[in-house]
Amino acid sequence: MTFTVSWAGTTGGSNGSTNTTGSTSLTGPFWEGMELTYHCPNNTMSPDGETQVTLTYNGTTWSSLDLVCLSVCSSAPPVATGFLSNNYTGLGVEGLVVGYWCREFSAFPDNITNIVTECVGGSWTLTNITDCIQRKSRRDYMNIAPPPPLPPKFISSDD
Repeated sequence: MTFTVSWAGTTGGSNGSTNTTGSTSLTGPFWEGMELTYHCPNNTMSPDGETQVTLTYNGTTWSSLDLVCLSVCSSAPPVATGFLSNNYTGLGVEGLVVGYWCREFSAFPDNITNIVTECVGGSWTLTNITDCIQRKSRRDYMNIAPPPPLPPKFISSDD
């Protein structure tokens, strides 16, 4: 992956930019207070939405480079509608998994209550989320019939 690196010099320094890969070393001279800014390539960002990070030289070492640039998913995940919630935060990057949950007393038509979609290769693994169906009660939601009544011989009396 190729990063664009720009820098701002201080006294005796200059400004500029270049393209570099993660394994390429930039050569000095470097001045105390000099800043290098690594920019993610187009259509990439970090999992928290950052597209650049700035490092500062303290005269001996550089501050830590903590930037991972991932491909951006080409669109938002499918919209959650009827009786449904999800955990999408608005940042769709490669490998992000978005979960969908049916609200209480509701389920998808096959009685499953949660599903996930993942951003893979710039697209979501699911392109459509079926609405959850509201059920009347927990028993209806679980599709379980009530148990049969106990036979009379099992009913005891305190007489």
